[in-house]
Amino acid sequence: MHSDVMKWNLASGRLPEAGEQTLLAIVRSFAALPFTLEQLDKLAGPEISGAELRAGLITLRKAGVLSAVRKSWGERLYYLTGEVLAGLQDQLLGSLQQEQGEMSIERSAGDGMENDLFRILVWIGKHGLPVTAKGTIHQKARGKLAGLTRLASVDLDKLRLHYPHRDVYSAEIAVLLDLLLGLGLVTRRDNFVLEEDTLAEWLALSPDAMRTVIYGQVLSRYIPSDPNLQQYAYSLGSARLQEGSWYLLQNILDWLHGNKLIAAKTKITEEQEDFMTGWLNLLCGLGFMDLGANTEGKRAFRWRVKPGRTGAEFDQASGSETAGGPNLNQPSARMSGIYVQPDFEILVPEHTPYTIRWELEICSEFVSYDVMSVYRLSRSSSTEAHNHGRTPEDTLAFLEQNAAAGVPENVQAALKMWDREMGRTAIEEHVLLRCRDSEAAEAIAAHFAGKLKLERIGPLNFIVPKEELERVRKGLMQLEMSPGMSAADDEAGMPARGIYPKLEQNQLAGSSTWSGRRRRDTAEATGSPGGLPAKREVCQGLIVSGAPVHIYEQDGAFPSPEELFPGMEEVPAGWLKEMRNYHPSTSKSLIRQALAWKTKILLRLNGETAEFLPQRIFERDPWTAELQKLPGGEVVELTPAAWEAIRLELPSIIFKT
Repeated sequence: MHSDVMKWNLASGRLPEAGEQTLLAIVRSFAALPFTLEQLDKLAGPEISGAELRAGLITLRKAGVLSAVRKSWGERLYYLTGEVLAGLQDQLLGSLQQEQGEMSIERSAGDGMENDLFRILVWIGKHGLPVTAKGTIHQKARGKLAGLTRLASVDLDKLRLHYPHRDVYSAEIAVLLDLLLGLGLVTRRDNFVLEEDTLAEWLALSPDAMRTVIYGQVLSRYIPSDPNLQQYAYSLGSARLQEGSWYLLQNILDWLHGNKLIAAKTKITEEQEDFMTGWLNLLCGLGFMDLGANTEGKRAFRWRVKPGRTGAEFDQASGSETAGGPNLNQPSARMSGIYVQPDFEILVPEHTPYTIRWELEICSEFVSYDVMSVYRLSRSSSTEAHNHGRTPEDTLAFLEQNAAAGVPENVQAALKMWDREMGRTAIEEHVLLRCRDSEAAEAIAAHFAGKLKLERIGPLNFIVPKEELERVRKGLMQLEMSPGMSAADDEAGMPARGIYPKLEQNQLAGSSTWSGRRRRDTAEATGSPGGLPAKREVCQGLIVSGAPVHIYEQDGAFPSPEELFPGMEEVPAGWLKEMRNYHPSTSKSLIRQALAWKTKILLRLNGETAEFLPQRIFERDPWTAELQKLPGGEVVELTPAAWEAIRLELPSIIFKT
């Protein structure tokens, strides 16, 4: 969402009245859920007619406030992005009282999902993330991933998330995999593999920016298709709530009721209440919130770390744009560097960029994580790094570039000695390609001749170098000889090593274009306050609990007056321009047109002009119109003889498009 779109606000009246009224109706009825024209029409009433709602729709589309997608069969869906909804809530919601009494903490915020994802990415880089013949992650890998996060099933059991393989994946594994996929950090091929370019961009973000993007991901896909629950979930991130202050859950609901974002007559169901509690549990497990209760046992929460927003924030007094939220292009803060000790330990300050930690994880052994984390260099860690394409000489160059006080001479000497000793011999891994018959073997030999380094051993077998394995698989698919799963692909044979990407030096410096490279239509499609990598129009995750507008094509066209008011060209111009007395049959046609367009008419009665909204026509003798008088909504029945003149009304914005 571009900042110029968010410069208007409801108090300033910068939108035409029809646009403002339509926007209020949309935000209070649909929140960020998509809706059709027919659903919009149902919001019409004495305060705003269906025609005014449709006219307001044009205004909002042209202002960039309302987004749209088109289904494959042509139906158009309109929606507010999550970012617009959040901005509107900031304007519509009044102040909220903080809890001043004694509070007891029931659960403290987790370590932070940005840290969990980092540890998981490191593990995948070292070990890979293969799948079974059924297409699910190996059991051993699932167990390891669960051990790398503080997120637990208890944080998720009330959310009723929808995802495939529920019989295999626990809720926390589904969320971890969903975030990895949704952020574009892994993709599914034969196995789940790291996306190296996206990984480099992600690791270059600051922790604050990572949290903002993660928060946007869960907002965009974990909330059910329920406007009340959307209002609730987005309101928790409102600028009205302060980091470090306690709030009661019941006060949040009263706050939404009082500001008409949840209708006063709406009773919260048990299922909705479960979700509201579950949403707090999720934010606690992700590291955002502490949970507690007051002395009366009423549920409460406080933001431990409140995620920012991309785009514009709003000054609460004037509605003017102010700087706020983390800049996703802001590099991860560079501190004074890491400290290499003569005893081979490496001291790592708390705010050291993840790009630096990424290399430390592969070239040294992790010892402890705290305000000052500790790693240790050893021969075995250098061997592990060597297995992933990093020689001890590479490690020395990396340390010299990033060590604040240089590298002690004895550490330099050890790394140089290890460099001389390693790599003098090598054991290469190859794969055996076995054919069932000679016809298949001959076809394979002919297909790959001169293209790949396949070594034929015997009439039916070939040795495939590991680096050629992916190309061989693709070639076999072209020959319609896709290989079946082998025993090595089963749980017990899970590969022991992945591909640990080596970041380039400019990436190690911590520069990120995560948000700057994203496409605007991608951000709108997800409805997410966070950014997505531009090279992936939509990163499809595993979980979708809301309305998945991102699966449809973005629609940049604005609805035309003829589309919203069919038959405009056939309607006599005089019906819209002047008050006249028509023949009863013509008056009936005019009122029928008003009913079709859900618009108002003007009537002159006893010399006075008043607005009416037609409700229906009774086929009597004479025919009678049921009309709702505006303002006020009084319903009257009138025959053609009752009025002296009539005119059809359409919102003026229609004639300015």
